[in-house]
Amino acid sequence: MEDNPELFNKYNNVTKRDTAESLKEYAKKIKWRSNARVLDIGSADGSVTSILSTYIPQDYEILLGCDINSNSVKFANAQYGTERMKFFVLDIEKPIPEHLKESFDHVFSFYTLHWLTDPVMGYINIYHLLKPGGECFLVLSGKSPFYDIYHALSLTEKWAPWAKYFDTIVSPYHDCKVCITLFYV
Repeated sequence: MEDNPELFNKYNNVTKRDTAESLKEYAKKIKWRSNARVLDIGSADGSVTSILSTYIPQDYEILLGCDINSNSVKFANAQYGTERMKFFVLDIEKPIPEHLKESFDHVFSFYTLHWLTDPVMGYINIYHLLKPGGECFLVLSGKSPFYDIYHALSLTEKWAPWAKYFDTIVSPYHDCKVCITLFYV
Protein backbone atom coordinates (compact mmCIF):
# COMPACT_ATOMS: atom_id res chain seq x y z
CA MET A 1 0.00 0.00 0.00
CA GLU A 2 2.95 2.32 0.52
CA ASP A 3 3.39 2.68 -3.24
CA ASN A 4 -0.31 3.45 -3.61
CA PRO A 5 -1.09 6.47 -1.41
CA GLU A 6 -4.78 6.44 -2.40
CA LEU A 7 -5.17 2.88 -1.13
CA PHE A 8 -3.11 3.64 1.98
CA ASN A 9 -5.31 6.68 2.66
CA LYS A 10 -8.44 4.57 2.40
CA TYR A 11 -7.34 1.69 4.65
CA ASN A 12 -4.88 3.16 7.16
CA ASN A 13 -7.56 3.37 9.84
CA VAL A 14 -5.63 1.82 12.74
CA THR A 15 -2.89 4.44 12.55
CA LYS A 16 -5.44 7.24 12.26
CA ARG A 17 -7.35 5.93 15.28
CA ASP A 18 -4.25 5.39 17.40
CA THR A 19 -2.89 8.83 16.48
CA ALA A 20 -6.09 10.55 17.56
CA GLU A 21 -6.25 8.52 20.79
CA SER A 22 -2.61 9.14 21.74
CA LEU A 23 -2.87 12.87 20.99
CA LYS A 24 -6.14 13.16 22.89
CA GLU A 25 -4.38 11.68 25.90
CA TYR A 26 -0.95 13.33 25.69
CA ALA A 27 -1.12 16.55 23.63
CA LYS A 28 -2.14 18.52 26.71
CA LYS A 29 1.09 17.46 28.44
CA ILE A 30 3.36 18.85 25.74
CA LYS A 31 5.08 22.14 26.50
CA TRP A 32 3.92 23.89 23.34
CA ARG A 33 5.87 26.86 22.08
CA SER A 34 4.04 29.74 20.45
CA ASN A 35 4.55 30.10 16.70
CA ALA A 36 5.92 26.57 16.75
CA ARG A 37 7.57 24.84 13.83
CA VAL A 38 6.31 21.25 13.89
CA LEU A 39 7.53 18.20 11.95
CA ASP A 40 5.79 14.86 11.41
CA ILE A 41 8.25 12.15 10.34
CA GLY A 42 6.82 9.40 8.14
CA SER A 43 3.77 11.39 7.09
CA ALA A 44 2.92 8.98 4.23
CA ASP A 45 -0.37 10.09 2.65
CA GLY A 46 -0.70 13.10 5.00
CA SER A 47 -3.83 11.92 6.82
CA VAL A 48 -2.09 11.49 10.17
CA THR A 49 -0.40 14.89 9.84
CA SER A 50 -3.84 16.35 9.20
CA ILE A 51 -5.09 14.74 12.43
CA LEU A 52 -2.04 16.12 14.25
CA SER A 53 -2.91 19.62 13.00
CA THR A 54 -6.14 19.54 15.01
CA TYR A 55 -4.31 18.85 18.29
CA ILE A 56 -1.56 21.46 18.12
CA PRO A 57 -2.12 25.09 19.18
CA GLN A 58 -3.41 26.95 16.15
CA ASP A 59 -0.81 29.71 16.40
CA TYR A 60 1.80 27.36 14.91
CA GLU A 61 4.08 28.82 12.24
CA ILE A 62 4.25 25.73 10.06
CA LEU A 63 3.51 22.01 10.21
CA LEU A 64 5.66 19.96 7.86
CA GLY A 65 5.22 16.30 7.08
CA CYS A 66 8.09 14.33 5.59
CA ASP A 67 8.28 10.90 4.05
CA ILE A 68 10.78 8.86 2.05
CA ASN A 69 8.18 8.09 -0.63
CA SER A 70 7.81 10.86 -3.23
CA ASN A 71 4.43 9.51 -4.43
CA SER A 72 3.07 9.79 -0.91
CA VAL A 73 4.42 13.32 -0.55
CA LYS A 74 2.79 14.38 -3.82
CA PHE A 75 -0.53 12.86 -2.70
CA ALA A 76 -0.27 14.47 0.76
CA ASN A 77 0.32 17.93 -0.70
CA ALA A 78 -2.63 17.51 -3.07
CA GLN A 79 -5.01 16.16 -0.40
CA TYR A 80 -3.95 18.01 2.75
CA GLY A 81 -1.45 20.71 1.83
CA THR A 82 -2.22 24.27 2.91
CA GLU A 83 -0.26 27.46 3.33
CA ARG A 84 0.89 26.30 6.78
CA MET A 85 0.85 22.50 6.27
CA LYS A 86 3.21 21.17 3.62
CA PHE A 87 4.90 17.87 2.82
CA PHE A 88 8.38 17.09 1.51
CA VAL A 89 10.65 14.13 0.82
CA LEU A 90 13.14 13.27 3.56
CA ASP A 91 14.92 10.04 4.47
CA ILE A 92 15.37 10.21 8.25
CA GLU A 93 18.24 7.70 8.00
CA LYS A 94 20.33 9.94 5.74
CA PRO A 95 22.27 13.09 6.66
CA ILE A 96 19.92 15.97 7.49
CA PRO A 97 20.21 19.02 5.22
CA GLU A 98 21.81 21.96 7.05
CA HIS A 99 18.76 24.21 6.65
CA LEU A 100 16.65 21.72 8.66
CA LYS A 101 19.02 21.32 11.61
CA GLU A 102 17.72 22.78 14.88
CA SER A 103 14.68 24.18 13.10
CA PHE A 104 11.75 22.42 14.82
CA ASP A 105 10.18 23.02 18.22
CA HIS A 106 8.25 19.75 18.13
CA VAL A 107 8.89 16.53 16.19
CA PHE A 108 6.27 13.79 15.93
CA SER A 109 6.28 10.34 14.39
CA PHE A 110 3.48 7.78 14.38
CA TYR A 111 4.16 4.12 13.50
CA THR A 112 7.21 4.90 11.37
CA LEU A 113 10.42 4.51 13.33
CA HIS A 114 10.12 0.74 13.83
CA TRP A 115 10.62 0.43 10.03
CA LEU A 116 14.11 1.96 10.14
CA THR A 117 17.05 -0.24 9.19
CA ASP A 118 19.38 2.16 11.04
CA PRO A 119 17.33 3.35 14.03
CA VAL A 120 20.34 4.90 15.76
CA MET A 121 20.85 7.28 12.82
CA GLY A 122 17.13 8.02 12.79
CA TYR A 123 17.11 9.03 16.46
CA ILE A 124 20.32 11.05 16.08
CA ASN A 125 18.70 12.90 13.19
CA ILE A 126 15.58 13.62 15.23
CA TYR A 127 17.83 15.15 17.88
CA HIS A 128 19.49 17.33 15.23
CA LEU A 129 16.14 18.45 13.81
CA LEU A 130 15.00 19.77 17.19
CA LYS A 131 15.76 23.27 18.40
CA PRO A 132 17.46 23.38 21.82
CA GLY A 133 14.83 22.41 24.37
CA GLY A 134 12.53 21.04 21.67
CA GLU A 135 10.36 18.00 22.29
CA CYS A 136 9.55 14.85 20.39
CA PHE A 137 6.53 12.56 20.59
CA LEU A 138 7.11 9.15 19.03
CA VAL A 139 4.71 6.23 18.67
CA LEU A 140 6.23 2.92 17.56
CA SER A 141 4.89 -0.55 17.02
CA GLY A 142 5.99 -3.01 19.67
CA LYS A 143 4.42 -6.30 20.66
CA SER A 144 1.46 -7.12 18.42
CA PRO A 145 -0.53 -10.28 17.78
CA PHE A 146 -0.36 -9.42 14.07
CA TYR A 147 3.35 -10.24 14.07
CA ASP A 148 2.67 -13.62 15.68
CA ILE A 149 0.09 -14.35 12.97
CA TYR A 150 2.50 -13.29 10.20
CA HIS A 151 5.15 -15.56 11.69
CA ALA A 152 2.79 -18.55 11.92
CA LEU A 153 1.69 -18.04 8.31
CA SER A 154 5.30 -17.72 7.14
CA LEU A 155 5.94 -21.26 8.37
CA THR A 156 3.16 -22.82 6.30
CA GLU A 157 3.73 -24.27 2.87
CA LYS A 158 0.94 -22.19 1.37
CA TRP A 159 2.15 -18.80 2.65
CA ALA A 160 5.92 -19.31 2.88
CA PRO A 161 6.57 -18.03 -0.68
CA TRP A 162 4.69 -14.82 0.18
CA ALA A 163 6.42 -14.42 3.52
CA LYS A 164 10.02 -14.20 2.35
CA TYR A 165 10.13 -10.59 3.58
CA PHE A 166 8.65 -11.45 6.97
CA ASP A 167 11.67 -10.09 8.84
CA THR A 168 11.25 -6.68 7.21
CA ILE A 169 7.66 -6.18 8.39
CA VAL A 170 8.07 -7.19 12.02
CA SER A 171 8.92 -4.45 14.46
CA PRO A 172 12.40 -4.93 15.94
CA TYR A 173 10.75 -4.20 19.30
CA HIS A 174 8.26 -7.09 19.00
CA ASP A 175 10.25 -9.63 21.00
CA CYS A 176 12.26 -7.14 23.03
CA LYS A 177 12.67 -8.48 26.56
CA VAL A 178 14.13 -5.30 28.04
CA CYS A 179 12.08 -2.65 26.25
CA ILE A 180 10.45 -0.18 28.54
CA THR A 181 7.28 1.65 27.64
CA LEU A 182 7.78 5.33 28.34
CA PHE A 183 4.86 7.64 28.69
CA TYR A 184 5.10 11.36 28.25
CA VAL A 185 4.61 12.94 31.67
